[in-house]
Amino acid sequence: MTDTPNLCTICEATLSLRRGRDDVLCDSLSCAAAYRAVPDHLKCGVCGRVIPPAHRASRHCGRYACAKTVAVDRPQAAARAAHAALVVSAHTQRRVRAARDGVPSGAVESYRVSVIPKNTRRVSALPRRRRALFEVSLRAHLAEARGWLARGELPPTYRPPATEPTPTVQAQRQMAVLGAGCAACRGHCCGRGKEHAFLGVDAMLHYLQRFPDKDDETIVSDYVAYLSKRTLTDGCVFQNSDGCALPRDMRADICNAFHCTGLNMIRDAFEDDEPVRAFFIHQVGTGLQGGRFVDIPPAAD
Repeated sequence: MTDTPNLCTICEATLSLRRGRDDVLCDSLSCAAAYRAVPDHLKCGVCGRVIPPAHRASRHCGRYACAKTVAVDRPQAAARAAHAALVVSAHTQRRVRAARDGVPSGAVESYRVSVIPKNTRRVSALPRRRRALFEVSLRAHLAEARGWLARGELPPTYRPPATEPTPTVQAQRQMAVLGAGCAACRGHCCGRGKEHAFLGVDAMLHYLQRFPDKDDETIVSDYVAYLSKRTLTDGCVFQNSDGCALPRDMRADICNAFHCTGLNMIRDAFEDDEPVRAFFIHQVGTGLQGGRFVDIPPAAD
């Protein structure tokens, strides 16, 4: 979709170069009269041009800039405004909840606000069909990974295993408070793992690089051993009521690195001399629900 030359929206005559891009009419009085007769709902809500019949359902004239404004810019701005309003409301809820839970008034501000999703899936038996689908997915990615290694190559999109420096004591406390946020959420984002658990070719390459002597059956057994009999319904096959059943070093990198918007609100937000505290509150639809204070104590001397 590209912008057309600046034409009169009624007669489609090319407008004078002295006119700006926002002009939609020529100098004709008849065009001006015809334009006034057009109902407002048939005019582009961005530039004001008359909307061609093919674009009336989209509420814009079809020009690229207007389409982007309607389909992308405005929804994103509305989402940002809605989230900002939720954060303001969350701060109010923090004060209300603090009074009810007996949190000293002088300490309330030290609990960083984090608005997180809420996973409402219930625990149920993991069907054999889903276990089998996971194994099929794992074997397929494992075979592809071995193919790359046999050719002495790596996929163009390959990313080496994420390496992090040894975390400081304060960093470990921050990781603990983020983990508490995931626990309170019950892994809303993890549910997208379904039967693949995000374990793609990169994850299998990482595992083969760590354990080059293991055969496929051993690797599959390593992973299948962590499948529980009961998991969160329709979530990731490793998703239990108390978190992920897989050890961190067996997960896909995204599982260890991803932080939702709510966790990013407080990630790396604590100075070395600050207490590591958070107030987690759930976003449910367009409102807020619950509220939990978390205080990570300093390491024992």
